Amino acid sequence: MNQKEPIGDLRNMFSYDLSIVWVGILIALIPAFALSIYLARRMKSMWLVFIVGAIGWTVALIRGPILQELAKAFLRSWILSTGAMAAPYISTAINSLFAGVFEEGIRYGLVKKIKRARADSRHVLLFGLGWGFGEAVLIYALPIVSAVYLRGLSLPFTSVLLGALERNMAIAIHVGMTFMILQAVTDVRYLFIAIGVHFTVDFVGVSLYISTGNVWTTYITVLTIALILAEYARRLIKAKKPIETDYTAIPKQLGQY
Repeated sequence: MNQKEPIGDLRNMFSYDLSIVWVGILIALIPAFALSIYLARRMKSMWLVFIVGAIGWTVALIRGPILQELAKAFLRSWILSTGAMAAPYISTAINSLFAGVFEEGIRYGLVKKIKRARADSRHVLLFGLGWGFGEAVLIYALPIVSAVYLRGLSLPFTSVLLGALERNMAIAIHVGMTFMILQAVTDVRYLFIAIGVHFTVDFVGVSLYISTGNVWTTYITVLTIALILAEYARRLIKAKKPIETDYTAIPKQLGQY
């Protein structure tokens, strides 16, 4: 019996880790997905906008190889030459800038070119949800499933839970950024504002953690920004500001729910 007890403990631990993983995934993905189901309930074709949003974030990952090549060419040696104190912040600033330029640039290109993505407020909202959902799947759900199922790692519940909550904050930010990019369709200055906001969110969040080592400071800051951007999107929706589009193929019933 004594020989079986360790096996039983391992099974219980593995089962516990799996439960943590799926609780985290549900918290990270269900809110955005449930809202998307509600928005697209009367027009299934709206899921195309959701999918385009998810694909958009994936395409923005092309910044990774570009940044790696630049690092090999000169960035890594230059960053290291700035000293141990400055190097982490400079590296964070460069990564944040690339994220802002590529994500908001691609978001702008898709919203401007794919007129259905800006057909009305619900389409814009669904695009933002898809963008954030795609990010949550690729950088949160898949990695933790891989960590537990394939690598046999044990993940602390607090880390999984905080990561899931962070994904919801990130989705809210992506929704707000999508509405900001919508304004850029008719006023390109909003594109540069969006890049600046995206840079600020990434840089401030990571820099706070580097300087303080306090994850709660980072999360509270990101949550504050997420709430501000969510309120920005809510006010645009409430104002019912006309969306500039010549997409005449949209049926008149599209906005009637």
